[in-house]
Amino acid sequence: TSLLPPEGGLTHSCEIIPSQHLQPFISSEFTNGKTTNGIRLFFSRKLTEEASDSNLLSETFMRNNTDAINDFSTVIQNLCKVYSLQLSTVAIFYEPSSRTVAFNAGRSIHFNLRFYCALHQQKPKSQNNNGNDHALSSLSSSCYSYWFAVMAHELAHNLVKAHDKIHGQYTESFIICYLPKLSSMLYGLGLLSSE
Repeated sequence: TSLLPPEGGLTHSCEIIPSQHLQPFISSEFTNGKTTNGIRLFFSRKLTEEASDSNLLSETFMRNNTDAINDFSTVIQNLCKVYSLQLSTVAIFYEPSSRTVAFNAGRSIHFNLRFYCALHQQKPKSQNNNGNDHALSSLSSSCYSYWFAVMAHELAHNLVKAHDKIHGQYTESFIICYLPKLSSMLYGLGLLSSE
């Protein structure tokens, strides 16, 4: 099944997912409900309609995709450095059926792992000694650029709630102001050449 909306569109949606639909994700790797770098983790309590029996709950998806969680948390952590945000102001969640890429609730930005996996995680290419597939991450400049813009959009909601012209102007302002820091970070990570 596709991780993307059936319509195929990637229209950015930032509809807030009610807190009662999100539960902290705790596993053997994430014992305190946070990634190793301190980003909070949540999963949706809703069942997916299209998922196979082995992946009915978003919690199961997260348990099976810890590499993606770790890679995505690295992206978010690096972008928090660009925007000078504390990691306590961001979270990663997995909601398989919503069109919500990210949302801002009470000045806390939540990013949907579903869209990271669908857009930026490569298909499995190798197998480990146990015969399990390993998904290779794709931490590219295009991945960082995408989430940089999403973060700017959500930060603009700290200043205005509606999706109107003013929100668009704030989003553009964040992008313009922080683009040099993003470029510098990408260069430092070896994802941008000096040409």
